[in-house]
Amino acid sequence: MKIAIIGAGLGGLSIACLLAHSGHDVTVFEKNDSPGGKINQIKAAGFRFDTGPSLLTLPDILKKLFNRCGESLNDYLSLEPVDPICRYFYRDGTIFNCYQDQNKTAGEIQRFAPDDVSNYHQFLEYAETLYQRTHSSFLQNPLYDITDLRSLNLGDVFKIDAFKTVAQRVDGEFESPYLRQFFKRFTTYNGSSPFRAPATLNVIPHVELSMGGYYIGGGMYNLIEALMQLAKKKEVRFYFGAEVEKIHTEDAKVTGIQVNNQTIDADLIISNSDATETYRNLLPWRDLSIIKQNKLENVEPSSSGLVLLLGIDKTYDQLSHHNIFFSGDYKQEFDAIFNRRVMPD
Repeated sequence: MKIAIIGAGLGGLSIACLLAHSGHDVTVFEKNDSPGGKINQIKAAGFRFDTGPSLLTLPDILKKLFNRCGESLNDYLSLEPVDPICRYFYRDGTIFNCYQDQNKTAGEIQRFAPDDVSNYHQFLEYAETLYQRTHSSFLQNPLYDITDLRSLNLGDVFKIDAFKTVAQRVDGEFESPYLRQFFKRFTTYNGSSPFRAPATLNVIPHVELSMGGYYIGGGMYNLIEALMQLAKKKEVRFYFGAEVEKIHTEDAKVTGIQVNNQTIDADLIISNSDATETYRNLLPWRDLSIIKQNKLENVEPSSSGLVLLLGIDKTYDQLSHHNIFFSGDYKQEFDAIFNRRVMPD
């Protein structure tokens, strides 16, 4: 099968490797001059910056990907545990180091919230239970259509704490304002407010705190270079500076893509571009249902972030690999962003 993939980000590269290994004719079209998408790098004035993710979780997904392609991840990348995973700074001067070792983290909590040490362990058990219930139902199951609900374990669906917010669940579990703020921060990973997001998202702390966070030796961008190496080994073709302008269809089926004013035929097209961008600007509007069109017209973008890349000629001993500086009023911060939609002060 002749397959065209739009975008050489993490998803595009991964599916390219899998499909090429299965014997398909795969070509990837990337509008930028280099692969990676959100996972990229900038080199300037002797410094190298990862732009995007700075922590790897769930490495078993990568291992499974390479194994399915007949390779070993260890031959391509070295993963190093990050310890502490993160250092937290509170406005009153309190500092909290969160480690891979839960007992070591509990020792930290003993300093500033001794009454919540047992609650910390209990909350992680609760988060693990959420993970077990959501892993197959949601994380590994594509809910594209109502028919996909047939594959869900309905008993789990009603046990995933979806009727409280993250903030409500966290505030009910901890007395310490430090731990309340700490556990509310994880919803920001997918651009959500803990005061509006369902408590189901308390699954995120389990992934990071119980399953571990890792750094890729040589930089996060080495993951992209490893996938490029694997893809080329599987004879995937790449075109860079090749912006896809349109997806061609006939009788509501794809026939090809338009790239730099040229039409390229394809039996199957996979878009690793932003989903809303793909529907709105690449696919013919006539091929979308009225319901889909209305949904796209009213979609709300997720939050963005402001990133500063600072090259520094010294080491600051008070900083760790990851550092979080909390605001003094978390509720006001999220109210500004999500309700009043202004920059928090």
